Amino acid sequence: MRGEELREIIKGKNVRLVDVANHLGISPQHLESKFRAKDLSYSFVIKTLAFIGATAPGSSLSTKPLQEINNVENDVNTKNIYELRKKIDEQRELIDNLRELKDVYKEKTSDLEEEVDELLAILKRNGYDGKVQKLPSHKGAGADKRRKKRTPKGEGQKDQET
Repeated sequence: MRGEELREIIKGKNVRLVDVANHLGISPQHLESKFRAKDLSYSFVIKTLAFIGATAPGSSLSTKPLQEINNVENDVNTKNIYELRKKIDEQRELIDNLRELKDVYKEKTSDLEEEVDELLAILKRNGYDGKVQKLPSHKGAGADKRRKKRTPKGEGQKDQET
């Protein structure tokens, strides 16, 4: 079938070319270029005729099964669109939650920075020079005297009783 013939059939059904292009998943400009073709592909003609509810002139081929397939495709696409919208809404909610967490994190970080600054100021007032100092060891002179000798339970008690 020639492109010009298909265009006339579409016009005769009062269907907008934009709607046909959208259904076929092509731009209106691409559809126009198809109409300039001398010979259209069989599948393109059948899909287009099925969408507008027509048959090719002189053809006994019914497009009713294709119209039913189109209806099923539309139902599936509607369901897919619903699912996609649902997922997009979930993603938006997640993004909003992450933004709130980011704000809380910034606030907590700011609070901690202020606390660190205050602690450093206190340390400087008390003579801290910014150098790391080694803490004194607990094992110094007299450490042995402070350590108690441990005896197993029961032995010390027996000695006291006898």
